Amino acid sequence: VTVVFNGVTDIEKTICSVINQTYKNIEYIIIDGGSIDGTIDIIKKYEKSISYFISEKDNGIYDAMNKGIKRATGRWVNFMNAGDLFDSSTVLQELSEAFTPGIRILRGNIIRIYPKFKVKSVGVTSQNPTLLDMFNNTFHHQACLIETSLFNDFGFYSIDYKLCSDWKFFFDCIIFHKVKSKYINLTIAHFKMNGASSNNSI
Repeated sequence: VTVVFNGVTDIEKTICSVINQTYKNIEYIIIDGGSIDGTIDIIKKYEKSISYFISEKDNGIYDAMNKGIKRATGRWVNFMNAGDLFDSSTVLQELSEAFTPGIRILRGNIIRIYPKFKVKSVGVTSQNPTLLDMFNNTFHHQACLIETSLFNDFGFYSIDYKLCSDWKFFFDCIIFHKVKSKYINLTIAHFKMNGASSNNSI
């Protein structure tokens, strides 16, 4: 799922990052918030590779992500929003080979992209995260494959929070619902540090 709003400078790279994966069993969903900057024209260039696309006003990032989840028919969902990129064309293939029985969230690393430098971020690396682990850190949604049924079991992203609903979702899954996850030391995605959450980290 790719969520975008007026992302004309970023959306094409994100789309190509997804459709050029060697793993081809992908249902690609793009949720646009009503862009007026040329984003939609770029998306339409790749419409043959996109399973579902809609452009309409929404109630923020998490509302748009929830729309994507509700359209998804596959077992696993990943959020590669505008400006995010897979680390390589083989990432999804490597992830598909890393599953073990009972795992409902598979997670790896991201590279944070700043204007003049890059930083690797691993998030929570414990295979059995504790309350303290989840308070101190999180899973990066760009670097996760999440079993789609988790959202039906425990609820969608809350739109009451503008920036931290993905953290809350992972926290609830791990601490309250004892969901099994697996960390692998693999860089999954590059995350451009100019979005809403990175600009409001304090």
